[in-house]
Amino acid sequence: MKIKKIYLILIAAVVAAGLIGWGVFQALSAQSGAQLWGESWKNATDRVVLKVNDQETTEKDLVSFYLTLRYNPALSSKGDQELKVEALARLIEDKVLLSEALKRGYGVSEEEARAYSEEIRKSMNFPDVIGKEWFEDLIKGMGVSQQEYWKMAPKGYQMILSVSNLMASLRKNIPPPTAEEIQAWKKEHPNYQNAPLEVLQQEVAQDNFERFRQDFVKGLLKEAEINALDPQLQELLPQALKLIEQGLGPIPIPTPSP
Repeated sequence: MKIKKIYLILIAAVVAAGLIGWGVFQALSAQSGAQLWGESWKNATDRVVLKVNDQETTEKDLVSFYLTLRYNPALSSKGDQELKVEALARLIEDKVLLSEALKRGYGVSEEEARAYSEEIRKSMNFPDVIGKEWFEDLIKGMGVSQQEYWKMAPKGYQMILSVSNLMASLRKNIPPPTAEEIQAWKKEHPNYQNAPLEVLQQEVAQDNFERFRQDFVKGLLKEAEINALDPQLQELLPQALKLIEQGLGPIPIPTPSP
């Protein structure tokens, strides 16, 4: 198994416990602040602070999204307030997508989620998994055992896999990039001038899908019921919605240490 894939398996394991949402799991910072992250999660409450349609968000959920951004080296130039707004915006995006996935019948059963979680747990025993120490520090900070952690995991994987099913369905609606689109993309990305055609097609297709995804989310938000139950979130909500309207885009992926 390739190193990058194993690294993402590790990150997915963190996602599954509800520490970070499906759309931001790739932003896990490389082995820094893990124990502090876990402690912050442990100290947060299960109080519901936000409702997006039928999806509830707890203080733990919100803290996790914020920490995902806070410890991402690629976002180190952003201030605390800016990160709080972005965390709320990305959380709203994830919840509205989950709500739509369930509405369209793309939900994953508990049994399927448990089976997938067990596969990920076993993969953590591979000798070349990157970030094991990070993961162990995280659990230590959370104040739970690995056994307790993996009991929490299936619930998170239900969300991840359900939205992934929705995304896979939406991708089928995106036509392959044209030669004109590829040439225009190359002009905007000079480092790819000599890249193989297959790589260029993948990059352009991903950009096209990301634009489609953003427009799809904006359409869902027009019909969504969003209720901030926390006074601080009520103040941040208009800024978060504006950020979504401007287009969030994917979170930069930190480079894992070899």
